[in-house]
Amino acid sequence: MIKNERQYRITKAQAAGLARSIDRLDDRDGEPDEVHPRIAQAKRMH
Repeated sequence: MIKNERQYRITKAQAAGLARSIDRLDDRDGEPDEVHPRIAQAKRMH
């Protein structure tokens, strides 16, 4: 649970970084088996 503004800012920055990483996966031309299953799952949820 986020308890203060500092934790909120850190969590928000981490979430933004994850979103950027997922977006970069969309731009990548790779074989599906090159992507870790959890990353593929996160990509489908995005």
